[in-house]
Amino acid sequence: QNESGTYPDKACFDEYCLWQVKERGLRYADPTVLQNAKLHKDIKGKYGPDLFCDFTVDFIERHKSEPFFVYYPMALTHAPFEPTPDSKDWKMKKGRKNRNNFADMVAYMDKIIGRITGKLDELGLRENTLVLFTGDNGTPRSITSKLGDRVIQGGKGLTTDAGTHVPLVASWKGTAPKGKVCSDLVDFSDFLPTVAEAVGTEIPKSMTLDGRSFLPQLRGEKGNPRDWIFCYYNPKTKNAKWRLKIFARDKRYKLYNDGRFFDVPADPLEENPIEPGDGGKEASAARKMLQAVLDSMK
Repeated sequence: QNESGTYPDKACFDEYCLWQVKERGLRYADPTVLQNAKLHKDIKGKYGPDLFCDFTVDFIERHKSEPFFVYYPMALTHAPFEPTPDSKDWKMKKGRKNRNNFADMVAYMDKIIGRITGKLDELGLRENTLVLFTGDNGTPRSITSKLGDRVIQGGKGLTTDAGTHVPLVASWKGTAPKGKVCSDLVDFSDFLPTVAEAVGTEIPKSMTLDGRSFLPQLRGEKGNPRDWIFCYYNPKTKNAKWRLKIFARDKRYKLYNDGRFFDVPADPLEENPIEPGDGGKEASAARKMLQAVLDSMK
């Protein structure tokens, strides 16, 4: 970013290893990587995600005897879809950009996560470390994948579930129940109060937060789940398909500020809006509640 406050050292990070801080460059084969204000040298033949993972594992090793926080915004998995070091076409590197590499990139992402959790296991830190894994948006529209028997087309840039409903996986050995699925609504604004509560840090009373801690749910408790999520999506792009959209939703219904109203589980691609007065009492009550949320955000 070009705004000084968004540089990692200005955003309160003690150390960092990132692609595209100032210099653009590449993120995969022969990457451009800035580590603590210095460009990585001898990158020929190296793979960016490996360098990011090496840095993370080393950071954990160096801080194993004290509290630490790692934020790892992974370069995987993202276009351009290039071979990984485990791909048959790795030697061709940047010469093969196609969606057939997507599966290899997902597998390599899993491999890297395994390296990080493996380091926590090696150091005996798993019982005292909360690991949160999530995505920031759906996959590109050129990618199709399967969820059970359903074929899902990627919806990156869209505000349907294909673009906004992403995995959130928590691992906290001895604290988070193994194999449990929680259907509560969780928003990115919930991460700050959750992590603060987990480490016993109080949020300053002068700070107004939109988030709600889901730490109790991570412990297998009921907690205080949120009733709705508000989204203001302004991609600021010339692409007509990616334009400003504002909505509020609960677990079932979604209301846009232009009046479009959907039953999301029944209509995940939002092709059949429910007209005012239709859908029964539950839909009418949800529309009223979500409209109040939109009105409160003006």
